[in-house]
Amino acid sequence: MPDPVWIHFIQLEHVVGFKQKRRECKYCESQINNSLRAARTHFRNCDLVTSEQKKNYFGDLYEENNSNISINISDTSSPVVSTSASALVAPTNTSLVISTSSTSNKK
Repeated sequence: MPDPVWIHFIQLEHVVGFKQKRRECKYCESQINNSLRAARTHFRNCDLVTSEQKKNYFGDLYEENNSNISINISDTSSPVVSTSASALVAPTNTSLVISTSSTSNKK
């Protein structure tokens, strides 16, 4: 069963200049890649989508806060105490390590 967010987008035919399939927002007519992540992000940030529509889709995870979604987790048994769209807060006895690696072709 497809994700319900897709009812807010029109699937487009091939768009010149793009390799990936595209979708168009029914409200603002912006084009996005045909991916669920892009659709959810656009739907969350689209100014023409009403708060009620966002609440219907995102459910309890949606809190209107300057057109952003805040996700709060209050399970203190896990290393991450709470999360939001802008920050991760960890207990003081836990370290959070983020690493990236890249490879390059040198001749």
